[in-house]
Amino acid sequence: MAASPPPNAPPKSILKKTNPPPDVPSALELTGLTRAQAAQLLTLSKKELKPPIPIETFELLSASFPSSTPPSPDDVSLLLSHLPEFSPSEYLDLIDERNCLNHCGYALCSKPRRNFPGKVKIRPSGVAKTADLNKWCSDDCALKGMYIHVQLEHPSYEWVGDKGEMKVKIRLREGKDKEKEKGSADELEKAVAGLSLDGANDDSDKKGDDAYQKKQQAGRLAVERNGMNVDRVEVRIGEKEITQLPTAPTFSNAQGGESDAHLMVEGYKIGSKGKKAKNTEGESEDDDDDDFIPSIRVESLNYGKS
Repeated sequence: MAASPPPNAPPKSILKKTNPPPDVPSALELTGLTRAQAAQLLTLSKKELKPPIPIETFELLSASFPSSTPPSPDDVSLLLSHLPEFSPSEYLDLIDERNCLNHCGYALCSKPRRNFPGKVKIRPSGVAKTADLNKWCSDDCALKGMYIHVQLEHPSYEWVGDKGEMKVKIRLREGKDKEKEKGSADELEKAVAGLSLDGANDDSDKKGDDAYQKKQQAGRLAVERNGMNVDRVEVRIGEKEITQLPTAPTFSNAQGGESDAHLMVEGYKIGSKGKKAKNTEGESEDDDDDDFIPSIRVESLNYGKS
Protein backbone atom coordinates (compact mmCIF):
# COMPACT_ATOMS: atom_id res chain seq x y z
CA MET A 1 0.00 0.00 0.00
CA ALA A 2 1.49 3.32 -1.09
CA ALA A 3 2.09 5.97 1.58
CA SER A 4 -0.12 9.06 1.47
CA PRO A 5 1.61 12.35 0.63
CA PRO A 6 2.32 14.69 3.57
CA PRO A 7 -0.24 17.39 4.17
CA ASN A 8 0.56 20.83 2.76
CA ALA A 9 2.37 22.97 5.38
CA PRO A 10 1.17 26.58 5.81
CA PRO A 11 3.42 29.18 4.16
CA LYS A 12 6.06 30.68 6.39
CA SER A 13 5.99 34.43 6.78
CA ILE A 14 9.10 36.37 5.92
CA LEU A 15 8.14 39.32 8.15
CA LYS A 16 9.72 39.87 11.54
CA LYS A 17 7.80 38.80 14.57
CA THR A 18 6.03 41.69 16.25
CA ASN A 19 5.78 42.20 19.99
CA PRO A 20 2.47 41.36 21.56
CA PRO A 21 0.19 44.35 22.10
CA PRO A 22 0.20 45.88 25.57
CA ASP A 23 -2.42 44.94 28.04
CA VAL A 24 -5.57 47.01 28.04
CA PRO A 25 -5.55 49.33 31.08
CA SER A 26 -8.15 48.66 33.64
CA ALA A 27 -11.04 50.97 34.35
CA LEU A 28 -9.46 51.99 37.67
CA GLU A 29 -6.26 53.12 35.96
CA LEU A 30 -8.23 55.06 33.36
CA THR A 31 -10.17 56.82 36.10
CA GLY A 32 -7.00 57.85 37.95
CA LEU A 33 -5.34 59.08 34.74
CA THR A 34 -8.39 61.07 33.77
CA ARG A 35 -8.50 62.75 37.16
CA ALA A 36 -4.82 63.66 36.99
CA GLN A 37 -5.24 65.13 33.52
CA ALA A 38 -8.28 67.09 34.62
CA ALA A 39 -6.42 68.50 37.62
CA GLN A 40 -3.48 69.47 35.43
CA LEU A 41 -5.72 71.20 32.91
CA LEU A 42 -7.47 73.06 35.71
CA THR A 43 -4.14 74.25 37.11
CA LEU A 44 -2.98 75.41 33.69
CA SER A 45 -6.22 77.24 33.06
CA LYS A 46 -5.85 79.15 36.32
CA LYS A 47 -2.16 80.04 36.13
CA GLU A 48 -0.95 79.97 32.54
CA LEU A 49 -3.94 80.06 30.21
CA LYS A 50 -5.17 83.60 30.72
CA PRO A 51 -8.11 84.92 28.73
CA PRO A 52 -7.16 87.39 25.99
CA ILE A 53 -7.34 91.09 26.71
CA PRO A 54 -10.61 92.57 25.43
CA ILE A 55 -10.46 94.98 22.53
CA GLU A 56 -12.14 97.60 24.69
CA THR A 57 -9.09 97.64 26.97
CA PHE A 58 -6.78 98.32 24.02
CA GLU A 59 -9.05 101.14 22.88
CA LEU A 60 -9.21 102.58 26.39
CA LEU A 61 -5.42 102.67 26.81
CA SER A 62 -4.60 103.90 23.31
CA ALA A 63 -7.25 106.28 21.91
CA SER A 64 -7.36 109.20 24.35
CA PHE A 65 -5.15 108.04 27.17
CA PRO A 66 -3.87 109.66 29.33
CA SER A 67 -6.47 112.33 29.81
CA SER A 68 -4.00 115.03 30.93
CA THR A 69 -0.33 115.97 30.82
CA PRO A 70 1.25 115.08 33.17
CA PRO A 71 -0.96 112.02 33.83
CA SER A 72 -3.35 112.28 36.71
CA PRO A 73 -3.33 109.80 39.63
CA ASP A 74 -6.55 108.28 38.24
CA ASP A 75 -4.81 107.51 34.93
CA VAL A 76 -1.89 105.90 36.75
CA SER A 77 -4.14 103.72 38.91
CA LEU A 78 -6.21 102.73 35.86
CA LEU A 79 -3.10 101.65 33.95
CA LEU A 80 -1.72 99.70 36.92
CA SER A 81 -5.04 97.89 37.31
CA HIS A 82 -4.98 96.65 33.69
CA LEU A 83 -1.28 95.92 33.17
CA PRO A 84 -1.06 92.75 35.34
CA GLU A 85 -3.54 91.04 33.00
CA PHE A 86 -1.35 91.65 29.94
CA SER A 87 1.09 89.13 28.55
CA PRO A 88 4.40 90.35 27.06
CA SER A 89 3.10 89.90 23.51
CA GLU A 90 -0.16 91.71 24.29
CA TYR A 91 1.78 94.62 25.77
CA LEU A 92 3.74 94.90 22.51
CA ASP A 93 0.41 94.91 20.68
CA LEU A 94 -0.68 97.82 22.86
CA ILE A 95 2.46 99.73 21.84
CA ASP A 96 1.72 99.05 18.16
CA GLU A 97 -1.89 100.15 18.64
CA ARG A 98 -0.76 103.48 20.09
CA ASN A 99 1.78 103.91 17.27
CA CYS A 100 -0.98 103.44 14.70
CA LEU A 101 -2.71 106.44 16.26
CA ASN A 102 0.59 108.39 16.11
CA HIS A 103 0.91 108.29 19.90
CA CYS A 104 3.99 107.49 21.96
CA GLY A 105 4.25 103.81 22.87
CA TYR A 106 4.40 104.59 26.59
CA ALA A 107 0.84 104.44 27.86
CA LEU A 108 1.18 107.43 30.21
CA CYS A 109 2.56 109.78 27.54
CA SER A 110 0.27 111.89 25.36
CA LYS A 111 2.97 113.22 23.02
CA PRO A 112 3.23 112.13 19.37
CA ARG A 113 5.85 109.57 18.48
CA ARG A 114 9.02 110.34 16.55
CA ASN A 115 9.18 110.00 12.78
CA PHE A 116 12.78 109.51 11.69
CA PRO A 117 13.31 108.75 7.98
CA GLY A 118 15.35 105.83 6.69
CA LYS A 119 16.04 102.42 8.14
CA VAL A 120 18.83 103.23 10.60
CA LYS A 121 19.99 106.29 12.50
CA ILE A 122 23.50 106.99 13.78
CA ARG A 123 23.45 108.23 17.35
CA PRO A 124 26.16 108.98 19.94
CA SER A 125 25.44 105.65 21.63
CA GLY A 126 25.60 103.67 18.36
CA VAL A 127 23.52 102.69 15.35
CA ALA A 128 19.81 102.06 16.00
CA LYS A 129 16.88 101.04 13.83
CA THR A 130 14.46 103.85 13.12
CA ALA A 131 11.55 101.39 13.49
CA ASP A 132 12.47 100.97 17.16
CA LEU A 133 13.13 104.68 17.72
CA ASN A 134 9.86 105.76 16.13
CA LYS A 135 7.83 103.81 18.69
CA TRP A 136 8.52 106.45 21.33
CA CYS A 137 8.65 110.21 21.63
CA SER A 138 11.96 110.19 23.54
CA ASP A 139 14.54 107.86 25.03
CA ASP A 140 13.09 108.49 28.48
CA CYS A 141 9.69 107.12 27.42
CA ALA A 142 11.43 104.16 25.75
CA LEU A 143 13.06 103.25 29.06
CA LYS A 144 9.76 103.59 30.90
CA GLY A 145 7.88 101.47 28.36
CA MET A 146 10.45 98.67 28.18
CA TYR A 147 10.72 98.69 31.98
CA ILE A 148 7.09 97.52 32.07
CA HIS A 149 7.75 94.91 29.36
CA VAL A 150 10.60 93.40 31.37
CA GLN A 151 8.36 93.09 34.44
CA LEU A 152 5.73 91.27 32.39
CA GLU A 153 8.33 88.97 30.81
CA HIS A 154 9.92 88.11 34.18
CA PRO A 155 7.04 88.61 36.60
CA SER A 156 7.14 88.84 40.37
CA TYR A 157 3.85 87.90 42.04
CA GLU A 158 2.06 89.25 45.08
CA TRP A 159 -0.96 88.03 47.01
CA VAL A 160 -4.06 90.15 46.43
CA GLY A 161 -7.51 89.95 48.01
CA ASP A 162 -9.00 87.77 50.71
CA LYS A 163 -8.88 84.65 48.53
CA GLY A 164 -5.11 84.87 48.18
CA GLU A 165 -4.99 85.24 44.42
CA MET A 166 -1.61 85.77 42.79
CA LYS A 167 -1.17 88.92 40.77
CA VAL A 168 1.76 90.29 38.78
CA LYS A 169 3.43 93.19 40.55
CA ILE A 170 4.08 96.17 38.25
CA ARG A 171 6.07 99.26 39.09
CA LEU A 172 6.51 102.40 37.01
CA ARG A 173 9.91 103.88 36.29
CA GLU A 174 10.44 107.43 37.48
CA GLY A 175 11.59 110.03 34.98
CA LYS A 176 14.72 112.14 35.12
CA ASP A 177 12.85 115.13 36.58
CA LYS A 178 11.45 113.02 39.40
CA GLU A 179 14.89 111.58 40.16
CA LYS A 180 16.39 115.08 40.29
CA GLU A 181 13.63 116.29 42.61
CA LYS A 182 14.10 113.25 44.82
CA GLY A 183 17.87 113.78 44.93
CA SER A 184 17.50 117.47 45.83
CA ALA A 185 14.97 116.57 48.53
CA ASP A 186 17.37 114.03 50.04
CA GLU A 187 20.19 116.58 50.04
CA LEU A 188 17.95 119.15 51.72
CA GLU A 189 16.92 116.61 54.35
CA LYS A 190 20.55 115.76 55.10
CA ALA A 191 21.43 119.45 55.33
CA VAL A 192 18.57 120.11 57.78
CA ALA A 193 19.56 117.07 59.85
CA GLY A 194 23.14 118.39 60.10
CA LEU A 195 22.06 121.75 61.53
CA SER A 196 22.32 122.33 65.27
CA LEU A 197 20.23 125.08 66.85
CA ASP A 198 21.64 124.65 70.38
CA GLY A 199 25.30 125.21 69.51
CA ALA A 200 27.12 128.45 70.27
CA ASN A 201 29.25 130.51 67.91
CA ASP A 202 32.43 128.78 69.07
CA ASP A 203 30.94 125.40 68.25
CA SER A 204 29.95 126.55 64.77
CA ASP A 205 33.51 127.72 64.17
CA LYS A 206 34.84 124.36 65.30
CA LYS A 207 32.55 122.48 62.95
CA GLY A 208 34.13 124.28 60.05
CA ASP A 209 37.52 122.95 61.04
CA ASP A 210 38.59 119.70 59.34
CA ALA A 211 40.35 118.35 62.43
CA TYR A 212 37.26 118.84 64.55
CA GLN A 213 35.07 117.07 61.99
CA LYS A 214 37.46 114.12 61.81
CA LYS A 215 37.42 113.84 65.59
CA GLN A 216 33.63 113.87 65.63
CA GLN A 217 33.49 111.18 62.96
CA ALA A 218 35.94 109.00 64.89
CA GLY A 219 33.82 109.36 68.01
CA ARG A 220 30.65 108.33 66.18
CA LEU A 221 32.44 105.34 64.68
CA ALA A 222 33.64 104.25 68.13
CA VAL A 223 30.13 104.48 69.53
CA GLU A 224 28.75 102.41 66.65
CA ARG A 225 31.37 99.69 67.08
CA ASN A 226 31.68 99.37 70.87
CA GLY A 227 28.66 101.23 72.17
CA MET A 228 30.90 103.59 74.11
CA ASN A 229 32.97 106.64 73.31
CA VAL A 230 36.62 105.66 73.80
CA ASP A 231 39.58 107.71 72.68
CA ARG A 232 41.58 106.06 69.96
CA VAL A 233 45.36 106.04 69.69
CA GLU A 234 46.48 107.68 66.50
CA VAL A 235 48.69 105.32 64.51
CA ARG A 236 50.70 106.48 61.54
CA ILE A 237 52.15 103.97 59.10
CA GLY A 238 55.01 105.16 56.95
CA GLU A 239 57.69 103.76 54.74
CA LYS A 240 61.07 103.01 56.33
CA GLU A 241 63.83 105.27 55.08
CA ILE A 242 66.96 103.59 53.69
CA THR A 243 70.18 105.52 54.34
CA GLN A 244 72.63 103.35 52.37
CA LEU A 245 72.49 101.45 49.13
CA PRO A 246 71.99 97.67 49.35
CA THR A 247 74.95 95.44 48.42
CA ALA A 248 74.88 91.95 46.97
CA PRO A 249 76.26 89.12 49.18
CA THR A 250 79.81 87.92 48.35
CA PHE A 251 82.02 85.06 49.54
CA SER A 252 85.00 86.11 51.61
CA ASN A 253 88.43 84.53 51.48
CA ALA A 254 87.82 82.83 54.82
CA GLN A 255 84.93 80.92 53.30
CA GLY A 256 86.95 79.58 50.41
CA GLY A 257 87.04 82.44 47.96
CA GLU A 258 85.11 82.97 44.77
CA SER A 259 86.81 79.97 43.12
CA ASP A 260 85.16 77.57 45.62
CA ALA A 261 81.77 79.22 45.62
CA HIS A 262 80.16 76.33 43.74
CA LEU A 263 81.29 73.90 46.48
CA MET A 264 79.81 75.84 49.40
CA VAL A 265 76.53 74.71 50.97
CA GLU A 266 75.30 76.98 53.78
CA GLY A 267 78.82 77.96 54.78
CA TYR A 268 80.30 74.47 54.56
CA LYS A 269 82.51 73.09 51.85
CA ILE A 270 82.13 69.63 50.34
CA GLY A 271 84.88 67.31 51.60
CA SER A 272 85.62 69.24 54.77
CA LYS A 273 84.10 66.49 57.02
CA GLY A 274 81.66 68.78 58.81
CA LYS A 275 84.09 71.60 59.38
CA LYS A 276 83.93 74.99 57.82
CA ALA A 277 86.30 75.37 54.95
CA LYS A 278 89.35 77.54 55.63
CA ASN A 279 91.11 77.18 52.33
CA THR A 280 93.51 79.85 51.29
CA GLU A 281 93.93 81.16 47.84
CA GLY A 282 96.97 78.95 47.19
CA GLU A 283 95.16 75.65 47.85
CA SER A 284 93.62 73.82 44.92
CA GLU A 285 90.48 71.78 44.55
CA ASP A 286 92.43 68.57 43.77
CA ASP A 287 93.71 68.38 47.35
CA ASP A 288 90.17 68.29 48.69
CA ASP A 289 89.23 65.53 46.28
CA ASP A 290 92.27 63.47 47.32
CA ASP A 291 91.27 63.77 50.97
CA PHE A 292 87.68 62.81 50.29
CA ILE A 293 88.18 59.74 48.05
CA PRO A 294 90.46 57.69 50.42
CA SER A 295 87.97 58.15 53.24
CA ILE A 296 85.27 56.52 51.11
CA ARG A 297 87.54 53.55 50.39
CA VAL A 298 88.40 53.02 54.06
CA GLU A 299 84.76 53.12 55.11
CA SER A 300 83.78 50.59 52.43
CA LEU A 301 86.50 48.17 53.56
CA ASN A 302 85.45 48.41 57.18
CA TYR A 303 81.83 47.78 56.23
CA GLY A 304 82.78 44.53 54.44
CA LYS A 305 84.74 43.18 57.42
CA SER A 306 81.94 43.72 59.86
